[in-house]
Amino acid sequence: MRVAAVAVLAVSGALLVSPSAGAGTDERRDARVARAGLASAVASGALPARDATRYRALLSRVVVLVDRLPAERARPLAGVLHQVAERSPHYDAPRALTLFAMLELNADHLARRPLPPPGRDVVGRDGAVYRHFAGLGLQFHPLANAMLLNAHLRDGRAAEAAALAEALTARAVPRSGGAAVWEYPFRYSGLAPGWASGMAQAVGAQGLARAAALVGGDPAVLRAASAAARAVPQLSLTLREGPWVRLYESLGLVVLNAQLQTVISLAEYAELTGDAAAAGLAVRMRGAAAGLLPRFDTGYWSSYSLENESPLSYHRY
Repeated sequence: MRVAAVAVLAVSGALLVSPSAGAGTDERRDARVARAGLASAVASGALPARDATRYRALLSRVVVLVDRLPAERARPLAGVLHQVAERSPHYDAPRALTLFAMLELNADHLARRPLPPPGRDVVGRDGAVYRHFAGLGLQFHPLANAMLLNAHLRDGRAAEAAALAEALTARAVPRSGGAAVWEYPFRYSGLAPGWASGMAQAVGAQGLARAAALVGGDPAVLRAASAAARAVPQLSLTLREGPWVRLYESLGLVVLNAQLQTVISLAEYAELTGDAAAAGLAVRMRGAAAGLLPRFDTGYWSSYSLENESPLSYHRY
């Protein structure tokens, strides 16, 4: 892939561009904080030493790039570096992979070109997806990854689907009860980095179950699908009508499209894997959606959640 070639040329190519104001104290401090977090993770056994060695080299490269790049490209890269450093107390193998692969993707991209328009996706060297958010750079986006996995499978791109399934499996962060989640690494609506989405988990479980079926029931992919599905009840509200998925962890929004998509994805995952608990949850969620559906009807429009009307773009979609 073209992106992969960038890594080889990034440092030397950076020397040819007009320098910014220079890497300042903040960037060097962030790199030190991240290195200390890597050392702590290795010492505790949470991160293999070989991974930490590779990530430390990346930190050195990023500090050089911030020093050499034009200011409009140095700023977002410095921002992602700061974001990675902020998560240093939480490094383990899947989190560090998520964060440092994201940092590397931003470095690779910004070493050669400006960021795409906000909302556009960029695919990394292992097939994972990163979305540009204004002011945040290219961010790992679990739902975009789950959607792309399903799109690969729908369109018969078996090799791409297998690569992305492997990338997602490696980035899944374990939680209690055999669950695992893909964490969003950026702040959103009061949520601290590391939050998860129940809908993204369900769509991801669906995609991984489909991918496992494509490659003859790969047990590692099936385990990852099961772990993703087990997180859905942990990321759900309990309403009088029944369980309702949390689109954004810790937020109490009752979002219609998230519930409907979760029902569809979870039901197909359960059919593919024989997971009776997931099948039962999908049935209960469907019942909750049916019970609350009239409250989403405004008489001329529909509500996005019980608290907010849908924007026009939802109706056009």
